[in-house]
Amino acid sequence: MPSTLQPAPRASLADGVATQLREALAAGTFEVGTKLPTERELTESFRVGRTTIREAVRALAAEGLLVSRQGSGVFVAASTPLASLERRLSAASLLDVLNTRFALETHAARLAAENRDDAEVEALDALLRERDTHASGSPAFVAIDFDFHRAILVASKNGVLVDVFDALASRLADAFADVVEFELSDDILAEHTEGHHGIVRAIERRDADAAGRISGEILADTIRLVSRG
Repeated sequence: MPSTLQPAPRASLADGVATQLREALAAGTFEVGTKLPTERELTESFRVGRTTIREAVRALAAEGLLVSRQGSGVFVAASTPLASLERRLSAASLLDVLNTRFALETHAARLAAENRDDAEVEALDALLRERDTHASGSPAFVAIDFDFHRAILVASKNGVLVDVFDALASRLADAFADVVEFELSDDILAEHTEGHHGIVRAIERRDADAAGRISGEILADTIRLVSRG
């Protein structure tokens, strides 16, 4: 057994055990894919009862850090909650990611219209000007489009929304690239380009309803396109 595990504080035994296990996972004491020590070994290391160990394990399983396999034991699924989230996102469908974007970005566009400053409007305009110089679907176009949508979240002045977007960044970036694999007609491309400019103009004039509506329309079109395959 690793010597880093110490008897749990008596004030909150299950929380104390969960905290130490969480720290051990983050430190790499137990590698992803390996089996956790047995329940008996954990009770001896922490000097607590089996009920406390089970409660702590359930808490970490709910966070996606541990997984229980009947007849085999408890195994390490991820080293940190973020790693657990990234693992789940990597397996998420494109439609699920797009619907997550819809929830995040339509509200962020509304907040951006309410909270933006002039510099942020100028930054959005600059990103669109640069985006429009590249062929639709090219790597440069996709990268700038991603930056544009993140800039809207920054303009919302809601740090939590930005943090969530950044936590999803890797899968979201893949989703941006995945979308361009679907054939878009010239009319749809023109509508989406006009829509992106429309979002900025709505944000500029502080029209939250229009900003949220246009953002939602663009994403809803994309979701319908992907749904049809």
